[in-house]
Amino acid sequence: MQFSTAPVAHIPHPNQPLSSVQRREVRDVVMRRASAYLDRRGMTETARDGHIEFDAAGLSRDELSDLQEGLVKHVARKLNVEQIGGACVTRLDRILNADHPRLTSDEAAELLARRGYGLERDLPHAAAAVLTDWCGGLPVHIAHGADGGSYVLPYAGECSRSTADGAVSIDMTRLLQFLMGVERPEDALPPKCQRRIA
Repeated sequence: MQFSTAPVAHIPHPNQPLSSVQRREVRDVVMRRASAYLDRRGMTETARDGHIEFDAAGLSRDELSDLQEGLVKHVARKLNVEQIGGACVTRLDRILNADHPRLTSDEAAELLARRGYGLERDLPHAAAAVLTDWCGGLPVHIAHGADGGSYVLPYAGECSRSTADGAVSIDMTRLLQFLMGVERPEDALPPKCQRRIA
């Protein structure tokens, strides 16, 4: 996959946070692209409290994982160097061209136990980092058996959850955090949105 390029003068330094204008632009692109991706697949989504929620009842675990992975890749493909910086584009290009690993909850629990963590429903950030590091810095799907599953992203932790009845919730702030490669979720939001989550 190829990303569009921008003049070097517009590329932010990799360690600099994006400006509020850049963060707003990236958030708008991500929201539009995520919504369009789900619409084309016949999913009716609702946006609320920084999440996109939709019903995926009837999809198998693999089909749901494919849908979540496809959404992340579709959105990431639409971002360019001017919007997120060269270091993020390089990182995302690798993620776009790889299959994201899939673990059962037993496999994830075993990996986490080796590092002193347990597999919890609200996965702590450090535990999520153990899983994504073990998977080569790639996002990872975790199947929780009949209880649904989760999709864990590098930098951001657990971004998406699904329940046994097919309800899916994608945390757009965590998705933005991952796409921008920032340490804290609030660093991915424009200042006006930061005040709402504080």
